[in-house]
Amino acid sequence: MNVLSFDGKSGYVELPANLFDRLEEGTIELWVKWQSFQNWSRVIDFGHEENVFVVQNEKKGNTVNFAIWDEGGRRHRVQAKKRVRKGVWHHLAMVFGRSGMAFYIDGDLVGTDAYEGGPNVAAGGANYIGKSNWPKDKLFRGQMAELRVWDRRLSAADLARVKGRILRVDEPGLIGFWRMHTTFRVTSQPATRDGPLAD
Repeated sequence: MNVLSFDGKSGYVELPANLFDRLEEGTIELWVKWQSFQNWSRVIDFGHEENVFVVQNEKKGNTVNFAIWDEGGRRHRVQAKKRVRKGVWHHLAMVFGRSGMAFYIDGDLVGTDAYEGGPNVAAGGANYIGKSNWPKDKLFRGQMAELRVWDRRLSAADLARVKGRILRVDEPGLIGFWRMHTTFRVTSQPATRDGPLAD
């Protein structure tokens, strides 16, 4: 598996603006390994401060939140308490849209919320990997791989089929795929990728 390392000091990735502005329903999945749990560090953070689609660890602990802050600044959250460990690869999948939010870790459903929004509710913001839209939060320290964005809700059975498989990139519903090669390493500057289905 190709991986991208984040140093927790200055490295993060910024995906192109407006990439997910119309994504009302779907699934975002990726592999994550924390080297340490930095204060409110982000796996992903798409949107604006107080209006985001976000996955983060809680404070400096190993509780992980999948949350959407809607246009009014109200938080809708699914929380996985102490379900991840440092130095271990975990597969995260965030399902959103009609029928509400669902959060899977390593193929297990860890929680749901009735809110039916997606990244579209935070349209027009910055799309960060490893960085927060809140300026005081810390950067992610660890590794990530295989970021995939689907325009449909994946079930537990769907996730079991795709999470450990190398994709052909022509799978139905796959609209974004970033392999996160080791050669794409960020240490001091934000970096961008060239859009959906980037290699």
